[in-house]
Amino acid sequence: MRTQHYLSLLSFIISTTSMLFSAYCQQDSETQILLQIKSEWGNPPALDSWNLSSGNHCSWLGLNCTGGVVTSVRLSNQNLTQPIPDSMCLLKNLSYLDLANNELPGSFPKFLYNCSSLQHLNIAQNLFVGTLPTDIDKLPSSLTYLDVSGNNFTEEIPVSIGRLANLKELHLDGNLFNGTYPVEIANLVNLEYFSLAWNPFLKPARIPDEFGNLTKLKSLWLTQTNTIGEIPFALSKLTELEHLDLGWNQINGTLPSWIWSLEKLNILYLFSNDLTGEIITGTIRCINLFEIDVSLNKLTGSIPESFSNLKHLSVLFLYYNLFTGEIPASLGLLPNLTDIRLFNNNLIGQLPETLGNFSKLWNLEVNDNRLSGQLPAHLCSGNNLVSIVVFNNNFAGEIPPSLANCNTLNDIQLYNNRFYGEFPSSIWSITNLNTIMIHDNEFTGMLPKRLPWNLTRLEIHNNHFTGEIPTFSERLQVFKGSNNNFYGELPENFIGFRVLQELSLGSNKIIGSISQSIQVLKSLTTLNLSSNKLTGSIPDSIGLLPVLTTLDLSNNELSGSIPQDLSNLKPNFLNLSANNLSGVIPQSFKNQAYNQSFLSNPDLCTDSNSNTILNLPVCNPTLSSSNKLSRELIAIFSTLGFVILIGIGIVGFLLIRAQIKGKTASYDHETSWKLTSFHKFDFTEYQIIEGLKEENVIGSGGTGKVYKISLNNDEDQIVAVKRIFVGHKMDSNLEKNFNAEVNILGQIRHANIVKLLCCISSMDSKLLVYEFMENSSLDRWLYGKERMHGSC
Repeated sequence: MRTQHYLSLLSFIISTTSMLFSAYCQQDSETQILLQIKSEWGNPPALDSWNLSSGNHCSWLGLNCTGGVVTSVRLSNQNLTQPIPDSMCLLKNLSYLDLANNELPGSFPKFLYNCSSLQHLNIAQNLFVGTLPTDIDKLPSSLTYLDVSGNNFTEEIPVSIGRLANLKELHLDGNLFNGTYPVEIANLVNLEYFSLAWNPFLKPARIPDEFGNLTKLKSLWLTQTNTIGEIPFALSKLTELEHLDLGWNQINGTLPSWIWSLEKLNILYLFSNDLTGEIITGTIRCINLFEIDVSLNKLTGSIPESFSNLKHLSVLFLYYNLFTGEIPASLGLLPNLTDIRLFNNNLIGQLPETLGNFSKLWNLEVNDNRLSGQLPAHLCSGNNLVSIVVFNNNFAGEIPPSLANCNTLNDIQLYNNRFYGEFPSSIWSITNLNTIMIHDNEFTGMLPKRLPWNLTRLEIHNNHFTGEIPTFSERLQVFKGSNNNFYGELPENFIGFRVLQELSLGSNKIIGSISQSIQVLKSLTTLNLSSNKLTGSIPDSIGLLPVLTTLDLSNNELSGSIPQDLSNLKPNFLNLSANNLSGVIPQSFKNQAYNQSFLSNPDLCTDSNSNTILNLPVCNPTLSSSNKLSRELIAIFSTLGFVILIGIGIVGFLLIRAQIKGKTASYDHETSWKLTSFHKFDFTEYQIIEGLKEENVIGSGGTGKVYKISLNNDEDQIVAVKRIFVGHKMDSNLEKNFNAEVNILGQIRHANIVKLLCCISSMDSKLLVYEFMENSSLDRWLYGKERMHGSC
């Protein structure tokens, strides 16, 4: 007996030793295989820990062992850039291989057919190309998970994929498959998760009825797969379905009522299709539904009241449909509702009063409807609201206190409603505030001295804000504040606003000048400072703004010449009208595109080739040549000339009066003359009167005579004067009409109409002074058809 005992013990020791030795040998063999894999992979930095000095190989990065041998390799997100080594399948017990999110190149690695124990294969989000092999079913029959998503596989999905009978998950999404997908996928009766989304299949296809055989399916993801037709009734057999996503297709017909009977459904995405009709829910059995997105369809009717039974509902997207009626008040009672988007429908009535009071609402978008009333009082009661977008409705009233003190807000879009009252000053202190668009309301209030640091867009035009322009935010890109009551001056230094793209402050009460520092706004595309009280000159630094396409400085009190540097711009819109600008228009603006850009600047002029295009007078050659003089020098000479002219004028007046009385006795009764000017000229009314001599008559008509008068005996300064005798017969109505017509004629700028320089009138006659034109071009205007001329 003792001998037999010793023999049994010896046999156990030998067996155990043999097993330990075998395991040791196998472990040593795997260590060598792993080092070989590392070498074939190009010794990537991620595998630095794969070395003999790092202890047992089971402790190396990404490896898991069972019984001392490798069963799992998990190396996702490790920046691997070389092809998968063939030696990977030398790991005979490898059942789990995850190499997702690397940069692995090449075609589908067919050598993986040799990984006989493989159950889980994930090579998603790499750089694989080509087609899936037609014999892909040679992958181990033990395979239950296959993920090749996010690569560049093309053409058709092989029919043989339907023979991988044990697959529970199949992910083919995000590739370049442009052929078809086989109906044989329906043979994978153990499939629980199937994703085919985001592939550019060229041939439109219907959802096969055979997919109804996938009764274990929990997720069906077919977004943007060129799917057409109706949702087949066969899918109603998918009672285990939790996630149904058929978005971005051309699915038509009505929304099947059986969908609301799928008790385990959590997510329903049917957005961007051609679904029509109403949402008919009947009895909702999928009470665990927490996301609904049927936006971008043509659904009609009202929002079902039965949605109030979805106590887990967090996301409700119904935007861009044709929904009518009111928003069910019961939606405001849903405890988990966080994101509601109902914009671009035809909804009426008010928002639910309790909205935000019982849930952690963080996003509300109901813009472009016909909603009215006030905003709910408790929108931000949970202090989670990030975005409120309600523009283009009929909301009214003041901002509720919970919103005014909502320090989580990032995006406020309330524009084009009928809100009124003071815009809460507390909102300006919200830390992460990024966008405020509240224009076209009746808000009052003042902006803070400094805008929030994170603000990028501020649109408050067409309100009643007042106060001075604040210091901009360094991140501000758009500031639209036109049509308010802002006053004070523009910032002296724009250096802190370098990313500003649009600055519109027209129709306010801003004074002062425009700083030269505006040149730092290199991203500025639009500058509108029109209809203010700005003075000084236009900074030439505006011409250094490289992307400026819209410039409007009209209706101010700007003076001086138009800087030549503005020629650097190529504006799509330019308006400098209604200022006090003077001098010659820069050459680059002398074209039809800018014919309305310089109106109502009496001292602006242009050359004879472009005067009719820009509706401006021709510059006096003498004055044009003197434009090179500095403004300061011109001012000095003007002042001296003015003093001299006063003295000469007094003497000249007496001499001219004496000459008139001596030489033209027939005019003795015309002792009082009134001059109305329409253009700039350098003669006096007395020089015109002096020239009314018979030797200067060049024509006559039924109402008077026409004179050609050389001023100061200078043949280069000639005017034509039509003298109209009115006696005492012009009644008040005729006088009013006469004056109106002259004002019109005096403002006309046209190549085919002679320029009316001024009108000189007395009790008995009126003198119309025209620019003289040779070659009888005056005839048709001065003594052609008898008609009422101008007026003064």
